[in-house]
Amino acid sequence: MCARSSAVRATNESETSVTSTSGSRLSPSNLAAKNPGFANYVGIFCTAGAVLLLELGLTRIFAVLLWAHLAFMVVGSALFGFGLSGVFLALKKQKKSENLRADLAILSLAMSAAMLVCYLVVTNVPFEMWNFQEDAKNFYYLAIWYASLVLPFFLAGLIIAKLLSTFSEHSDKLYGVDLIGAAAGSLLLIPLIPHVGGEGTVVAAAALAALAGLAYAPPAKRVLRGTIGVAVIALMLLVPKAQKVLPLEVHTTKRRFNTAARWNHIYDTRWSTLSRIDIAYHKDDILDIWIDGGTNESAILKWSGDLEKTKPLRFSTIGTAYALKAGSEPRVMIIGPAGGKEVLFALSHGAAHVDAVEMDPSIV
Repeated sequence: MCARSSAVRATNESETSVTSTSGSRLSPSNLAAKNPGFANYVGIFCTAGAVLLLELGLTRIFAVLLWAHLAFMVVGSALFGFGLSGVFLALKKQKKSENLRADLAILSLAMSAAMLVCYLVVTNVPFEMWNFQEDAKNFYYLAIWYASLVLPFFLAGLIIAKLLSTFSEHSDKLYGVDLIGAAAGSLLLIPLIPHVGGEGTVVAAAALAALAGLAYAPPAKRVLRGTIGVAVIALMLLVPKAQKVLPLEVHTTKRRFNTAARWNHIYDTRWSTLSRIDIAYHKDDILDIWIDGGTNESAILKWSGDLEKTKPLRFSTIGTAYALKAGSEPRVMIIGPAGGKEVLFALSHGAAHVDAVEMDPSIV
């Protein structure tokens, strides 16, 4: 930090210059650049929180749209977007901004919009991962997906890089707040996704990005602040309704899930940090549990509840272990009981005790 100025003199009606004790002359804009100010700390906190909330929310959405192990293409896209922003700033001839905060506010609003565009693209562009040979259009669809995925992370990278480079003397503090914001955004997924789903989580991330823009926007820019304020309110109102207004469209065929969705046989949908669960009609005496849009499945069997009248179930290889233990009244542990079919098998074969360990709270 520069020492306090020893002399101040007006050069014109709108600008003053400051002479430090070391003799260097600093304009007001340069003085401001030395201290980020509270608004920029709030802004970078919200920016980092928004981008991590989006990244984690998209991994859950991609597990439904594609497959769980492909969900992490989101992570690669995020890293590429951040890296691309650094390359862009390094190659572009930088001009000193007359109003950095206004620029950051506009970038934040653009980032918020890019998050929604990204979600709409992956939901509506019918990319099928395993169908390249049969339909070459999937190459174009994949390119569109990647472009939309990179954009919000690219914009976030620009915002953070501009802050860190402009206020380089305070980069340690800014980066610390950035990390705290990223952690907060990650933790926000835990209470958020069970209540508003993956769709609402993306909208919440967009609202947080817009809120960052509101923090950056200088008070003198009333139109800009008003525009961003309206965007924040609109997005926050959309969050609880996102599952109905912006529903996921699953294009990849996984088991019978798409058929159930097409025939409106899905009774209920629930999200957790682990997966999305759909309960669907299968037959008069069976309900399906679809995990991540058909990646895995289980069933809920119709049952009277009377064990004494329940004959040993034998229609699946699940019963093999119990057939080998016939008459021994085994104690059983079932990991991932889901709809309870395995539990019913165990009980019907005379298990003395069953411990069922289910990892997904939505299924419980």
